[in-house]
This record gives sequence, structure tokens and C-alpha cells, in this order.
Amino acid sequence: AVVSTQSTGVSITPSVPNYYILCDRNTSIDKYGIGHVVYGAEWKFTSWTTAVANCAAKGMEIAFPNNAEENAQLLADVIKSFEHHPNANKFAHENWIWLGASDAGEENAWKIHGSGEPVVWTNWGDSQPDNWEKFSEEGQDKMGMNRGTGKWDDSYGFFNRPYVCKCPTN
Repeated sequence: AVVSTQSTGVSITPSVPNYYILCDRNTSIDKYGIGHVVYGAEWKFTSWTTAVANCAAKGMEIAFPNNAEENAQLLADVIKSFEHHPNANKFAHENWIWLGASDAGEENAWKIHGSGEPVVWTNWGDSQPDNWEKFSEEGQDKMGMNRGTGKWDDSYGFFNRPYVCKCPTN
């Protein structure tokens, strides 16, 4: 159940069915015929905050690539997932997935969720991040990745999108 209030933010007690996660928490082997994966896509719509909580509820963390190699692996796993996951076809119109970074604390000071480490390597799309304020005075403080190009965008955390968890390394 998700409990949301306007004044205090979001409190979450996630309940995540096992069939949504692409990678098995104990083996990092996907459940849909791809083989070993580093990143497991969750093909369901959630806000950024719920995505973070759902990954944590599975004993994982929301994905964040620290370099070009990790970004390429993340994009490859997402593309493979989109081709094989039984829920993915429902998301053909959605080109963005959540990543684990935010600049909510200080504008343009992007931090990796969980560790709080600054984002050093970036892969922003053209003219990004732009902190667009059309739908919120606070602007865009959460990071997303285009599932076709691997380029990043800053976004509103209340948008509902698929997301990616980093699978355990065993």
C-alpha cells in the first residue's frame, strides 16, 4: 500500500509481486529467458519514490550507471527485457525509465540515491538537465534514461514510469 500526503511527502510500505522483477534476487539470472543480467527492468508504472522503495523491498537498489560501460550494460539489459518480459508490451509508448539519482537537495548537484555520492560521469541528452518548471515550481529533480538511446533527462518524480533495479552481484 502506498500512503501519500501533499504536505509531508510519501510514505511507502511496498508490496511487490515476484513476477515483476527481471532478475532473480539470489542468482541474477533473469526469469524470462535472457540469461544473466546486471540490471532488471520493472515494467510497471510508478513514481520515482515508489520505484526506489520497490527495489529496496526486493533487496536491491535502483539502478545508476557510474560510467559509459555500465550505461551500455544497463541499456542492453533494458532492451533485452523489453523484448522478453510479458508486461513490456504495455509500455511501448513509454520511452523513459527511472534511474537512481536526484538533485532535490541542491539544483544541479546530482547525487546517487543511497550513497549520496555526487554523480561524476554523466550521459545527459541534448539541452539536459533543464529543470523545466511547467508542471511544478520545484522543477525536475529526478533522473530518467531513454530506453532507446541510453541518454539521460531530468524529470518530475511524480511522473509514473517503469524503472530498473541493480541485480545482486553473486
